[in-house]
Amino acid sequence: MWITTGELVQGTLYTVGELAAQLGTSQTPVREALIQLANEGLVDVVRNRGFRVSEIADEDLDEIVSCRLLLEVPLVAQVASMDVTGSIADLRRLADETVAAAERKDMETFLTADREFHLALLRLAGNRRVVDIVARLRDQTRLYGIRSLAEEDNLLASANEHGKILDAVEAGDASASDLMERHIRHARGIWAGRVEAQG
Repeated sequence: MWITTGELVQGTLYTVGELAAQLGTSQTPVREALIQLANEGLVDVVRNRGFRVSEIADEDLDEIVSCRLLLEVPLVAQVASMDVTGSIADLRRLADETVAAAERKDMETFLTADREFHLALLRLAGNRRVVDIVARLRDQTRLYGIRSLAEEDNLLASANEHGKILDAVEAGDASASDLMERHIRHARGIWAGRVEAQG
């Protein structure tokens, strides 16, 4: 979570012992977690020295957004055409949680609820492989500048979009896919740390 919240800065060298001390744990689970993160492309291991948070370029973010648009937008359109009444309450709770977390400027809770909202919505379409792919794409991103953006309420604007998407899905409105496309493009701006608040 420290990677996505920006507490571990990309390109900076960290040692396993340093991170273990901050977490209050032994070095073994930290080392095992870093191996997993390295396999996912989130960190680069520097032999006998430690690790660095992998750097991600604008081109990488653009490719991730393109993939998410290709996968999430049509799936949300599919979900909007289905009867998902039984799932709305749980989705609404997650949407509300992102708003509440954004209002508190609680980055860790926001990121967890935001991720689960998107994946839970996609799961309703019944395609586990797409959900897994989107989860990995999301994990490859860094939300650069997210703390300062929270101060400017841009994060809150993004959180509020969840409710609008969910309203459209619940109503069976085809605009749900357009709202999801706008939301993902908005998220691209947040990752780059240069978003303007949207209505």
